Amino acid sequence: METTLAIILNHNLPELTDELYEAIARETWSDCDLVVLDNGSDSDKVSQYTRVRLAENRFFGGAINRAFALVLESKTYSHLLFLNNDLVLETPRLLDHLRKAIAEGYKLVSPSIAGHCAWPQMRRLTQSNVRVVPWVDFVAPLFHRNFIEHVRSFDDRLAWGWGQDVLSGLVCEEQNWRVGVCDDASVFHLGRQTLERGRLRINGRTCSTSEYRQYAFDAMVEYFTAIGEAEDLNRLRDAAAKYRYP
Repeated sequence: METTLAIILNHNLPELTDELYEAIARETWSDCDLVVLDNGSDSDKVSQYTRVRLAENRFFGGAINRAFALVLESKTYSHLLFLNNDLVLETPRLLDHLRKAIAEGYKLVSPSIAGHCAWPQMRRLTQSNVRVVPWVDFVAPLFHRNFIEHVRSFDDRLAWGWGQDVLSGLVCEEQNWRVGVCDDASVFHLGRQTLERGRLRINGRTCSTSEYRQYAFDAMVEYFTAIGEAEDLNRLRDAAAKYRYP
């Protein structure tokens, strides 16, 4: 039987995490293990549903690597659904729709994203289909186990959380694996709530949204340059920015 590990990432925003957890629990997703992963929150800002807790904030990159490790440590999980906590479910049976796309041969698939999303390729169509795209924004990606076994973990230089999405697109391109956006499944992204609410601290001080974006962007560019794939980074990001619906 195929089982999905669904992880909600929390950092100092338990009110949003608990709300999303309860919304998912009300849907009673079948064959799904729902886990809150706490990313080094303050002691008074930990979700009541926490099952895995990191001692310090390892940012998005460290958290998704821990989620990959949980899949690899178990023979049970066939997929990983990795959810930001600042999401609102817009369509019922979200996981069923995503797993249907995986069953059709996709190795990485995302719901369409309403609200805060810069990339046209991620926005929802009124049609019911799965669209092939070069890569997906990592707001709520569903990974096939084969993908996780191939990647194992992302480089620590991408800890800020920018670049894993495009790098995954390149991996799938190299392996001839399909990446898709599922319009039958949609989430509303409130957008960077940890930053917007001043809940993120770096080196003992609150980090602004603009500062974090600059840290993350610079680290991404430096990493892709170091591995000789800066042109591919620009190619895939440019394709996403200029995407037009088929």
